[in-house]
Amino acid sequence: MLTQEVENKISKEFATKMNMEFSKLENKEICKIKVETGNDAIWIKDNEGVERFYIRSQNQTVALSPRDAAEYIREKWRPKE
Repeated sequence: MLTQEVENKISKEFATKMNMEFSKLENKEICKIKVETGNDAIWIKDNEGVERFYIRSQNQTVALSPRDAAEYIREKWRPKE
């Protein structure tokens, strides 16, 4: 179910870069998700179908405005000189 949501909201290609591990902690099931670093920016569709760009900043997930997203993408994936 989680993989299907990722495929629907992001892409099938992105879902292949995820590794999920399940374990028990204090009688609760925990899902740990590891994602390979990508070579491209990934946009996520919200519930209204609008694509948004998020980054991780310390322990937070931050949505960037289109202008800030463009600058972030330009800097992060700039061709190496």
